[in-house]
Amino acid sequence: MAIVNPYLSIKTVNVIILDSPIKRHGVAEWIMKQNPTTCCLQETHLNYIETHRLKVKEWKKVLRACRNQKRIG
Repeated sequence: MAIVNPYLSIKTVNVIILDSPIKRHGVAEWIMKQNPTTCCLQETHLNYIETHRLKVKEWKKVLRACRNQKRIG
């Protein structure tokens, strides 16, 4: 029998560039501790090919929306 959580937890985090493996690991650990239903990461600056770097075993889906330009400011 599966346990169903009646609450919806949404986290949104401005990570400001996930270019370092150490930073990606730290963000992934924090998200796993928080255990949100949905987590939105802003300003990852990862392109389509790099989205695999965000996959964590427990994550069901990784969706992305970005432009081709990387601009700060």
